Amino acid sequence: MKFTKPQTTIFFLIMAVIALLQFSWQLIPLEYSWSVTGRYPALDPDSLLYLRWFEQSILSSETIKVDTYCPFPNEYRIGIPVAFLSTLIYFTRFCCIFFRNISLPIEMIAGFFPPLLGLVFYILSIFFVNKISNSKSLCLLFGIGLLSSSATGNIFSYMMVDHHCIETFCIWSWLYLAVLHSENPSKYYEFAGGIITSIFALYWLGAPFFFIMFLSYLVLLIFISESFPRSLLELTSSGTLIGSGLLMIYFILFPPVSNLFSITIHGWFHVSAIFTVGLICKIISLTPESIIKQKKVILISLLVVFGFSILVFQNQLSEAEVFVNRKNPLMASISELQPVIGEDGNFSFYFLMKKYFAMFGVLIFFLPLAVFTFKNFFRVNSSFILRDWILILLILGSWQLRYFRWFDPAFALIFAILILELIDHIKILLKRNGMLRTNRISIQSTIITAVIVCPLIIFTLEKNISSLTPTGLGKDYTEALAWFTINTPETGGYFDNKKPEYGILSFWSHGNSIAYYTKRPVVAGNNLLGLSLMSKILKSFSEAEAYELCLRNKIKYIFLNPIGDRKNTWDVFEHFSGISSNTRTLEINTTSPKNAVKNFEKSLYGWLADRFAIFPVGNYRESSAHFRCRFISRNAWDNVKPNCYIFEVVSGAEITGNADPGTEVEISLLCNFDQAKVTYKRKCKSLSDGTFSLRVAYPTNSKSGRISCEESYRIYFTLSGKRMVQNISIKESEITKGEKITLKAN
Repeated sequence: MKFTKPQTTIFFLIMAVIALLQFSWQLIPLEYSWSVTGRYPALDPDSLLYLRWFEQSILSSETIKVDTYCPFPNEYRIGIPVAFLSTLIYFTRFCCIFFRNISLPIEMIAGFFPPLLGLVFYILSIFFVNKISNSKSLCLLFGIGLLSSSATGNIFSYMMVDHHCIETFCIWSWLYLAVLHSENPSKYYEFAGGIITSIFALYWLGAPFFFIMFLSYLVLLIFISESFPRSLLELTSSGTLIGSGLLMIYFILFPPVSNLFSITIHGWFHVSAIFTVGLICKIISLTPESIIKQKKVILISLLVVFGFSILVFQNQLSEAEVFVNRKNPLMASISELQPVIGEDGNFSFYFLMKKYFAMFGVLIFFLPLAVFTFKNFFRVNSSFILRDWILILLILGSWQLRYFRWFDPAFALIFAILILELIDHIKILLKRNGMLRTNRISIQSTIITAVIVCPLIIFTLEKNISSLTPTGLGKDYTEALAWFTINTPETGGYFDNKKPEYGILSFWSHGNSIAYYTKRPVVAGNNLLGLSLMSKILKSFSEAEAYELCLRNKIKYIFLNPIGDRKNTWDVFEHFSGISSNTRTLEINTTSPKNAVKNFEKSLYGWLADRFAIFPVGNYRESSAHFRCRFISRNAWDNVKPNCYIFEVVSGAEITGNADPGTEVEISLLCNFDQAKVTYKRKCKSLSDGTFSLRVAYPTNSKSGRISCEESYRIYFTLSGKRMVQNISIKESEITKGEKITLKAN
């Protein structure tokens, strides 16, 4: 049905309103206040990393190339694509020039980039669907569906400053070009494909993975399709060859940080992989169809090519296979890398359906209907490409949840097709029962559509609100980050080119947030760097070993929280403690020991987190001499174990004195850990000459971290055969500087 000019105008006005609604919807998080850290509460770990690099680049007036804040104390020459970081910098500068009176912090200005890109992508998608579809209704419902589908990944939401938004934009732009080029081949589409390929490869390390998948898809089409997909092969060959050429020019002008041929370092491997895809497609497209029809010849040729590629890229494919198959307990603990299978790791159809329903609602269960009727709603024969890739992305997302980030337009198309199918079936049913009169069909159809669509629109909007509402950092975590900012000295290297003076040790999953919110360097981060040093220290079985490692590596504070899966955590410690500090390794071959949980409890992590470094466990036979608690989150009877701890690494004051030779000397101090009262105790025996030496890590008289102590120690010793008790006061500076204090008996 063709629209009149007024109807077309109204249609595009409606789509414009929906587009603006989609844009404003992504700004919902902007309405929520900042945390006490003085920064916007962004949560995505990768976004936090980009935000920190972005801020440091702005402060230093050049794009950061070496990161000294993670992994501390080493340096990291940034090997991931920095194009997205540069884009954020130029975008922010443009906004500051264009809007001279803007007063937002720079990171909040950068946070507008994903929603604006989402708006462009939304408009592009609407025009594409309008161009290839049979009805305006499909286009309208597709626009509404995009509002809902953004809830699956929120990749275009405010402050989601990660390259995932670019990934989705490039993947679907490529698929849109594939449909258009298959229907009407054009050199312009091929050139546009080259631009998209180069942008994609500049922004994401995994871009070759997508093009290898697309090549595999084309090979499959050759074998199962009656017609030869020559136009798709031409687009892929031209696009990837042009893209790899542009990428090659880029690396000549801006050499990669390393010449290592690795999939984890942005460089020549990515050029080679994409060029290889283009070369294979070019060879196939130039092959006469008479040979192509001899599928055995093609199959043998492809096996030879793939075999050669495996030999050449063996190490790179091994790296990718480890990551994809999660051959690592560290990967097994990352939620976005998990499959949609079952709670125990085994396949469960019930769990699968429940997970799909939570993400997409009831419409996902009618996916087979949308698949079988897909081509009926489009006027182009090549629409099958979209159908096929909806299924491919669904399979990828079921294998690893992170791939559902790319699913937004797929869900919108499913949504639109199923709603139209539902409306058509209801109309047919009503006609059969004489309830739908021909002379009033327009009004009745409008009513039916409204009754069906309106509740679904309300559902999608509500779903979007609940998804976009930020959960925040959590009260305890926010308070701990604020404590770092207020109570620890600033470090060099963030605002200048100096080296950081000290670092903070935490479990790897907290690294990015601590580094960004506190502006303090961290030992390990979410980029999987620094895991070796982190593991060596946290798995230590003795205080002397742990303290020596902290001292040697300038670690001054340790942030901890209770860990649930201790067995998996111990596996991580066991493996990475045996790897070089500068290695960014993903693979693990060790088997979990039966006593992994017990080993964890006897490690430094277990001693600090479970026993506050006060009570003995394993080789930690008494209260600590070098690790003192400076902060704990609030505890109560219903929450005895705090959610966050901060320990300080100190030299400890040395108390010397005289007692009867070979007698026991004990020192104690009553401490308050919020509402819990604990007694700090250390013991030693006097030497044969009667001298003794005790090193102590407490007290801290600061109440800002809910840690307070009595003013004086009580020291018990035997002198001239008499048991003596004496009070002794120690200053804060004497604890931190490791000064010697001589006990004079009264």
